[in-house]
Amino acid sequence: MQANSKKLITSILISFGSAALGYLLGYNSNLAKKSEDAEPDLEVIDQSGEEQCKMVLVVRKDLPMTKGKIAAQCAHAALACYEKAVQKTPKNVQVWKSQGQAKIALQCEGYNELQRLKVRAARIGLIAEEIVDAGRTQIEPGSTTVLGIGPGPVSLVNEVTGDLKLL
Repeated sequence: MQANSKKLITSILISFGSAALGYLLGYNSNLAKKSEDAEPDLEVIDQSGEEQCKMVLVVRKDLPMTKGKIAAQCAHAALACYEKAVQKTPKNVQVWKSQGQAKIALQCEGYNELQRLKVRAARIGLIAEEIVDAGRTQIEPGSTTVLGIGPGPVSLVNEVTGDLKLL
């Protein structure tokens, strides 16, 4: 009887061990599939023909800013747009990042044009961040220097900025 009990206990332990091993192997297999699936999502975005995304930085040409000042203001605008887009439009950020993070510098004539662009961008759901300078160096405090738009689908961004000239 004792031999049968040992065989029974051994069989039960082997069964539970096999079930546990099968579960763990299946679980790890599912994790591997999820990891593999995470990577192709970016590839699918690039290869599926999904629309390109870009960010534009619209600089006011009526303000007396040096190239260095313009570069700094554009950097502020790019960062402000990115931070807001991560919260509001994360899919656009993901697509934009997977496609090389295109940023285009454009110019406009002045404050009124910049404000019209901001309103148009907001109306169609694009991120639009204006940069207001502190006025410590070259221009008056409170001057709006740059408008960042996007990242967003190229067709939408072009609806707002398609007629502007490159900086």
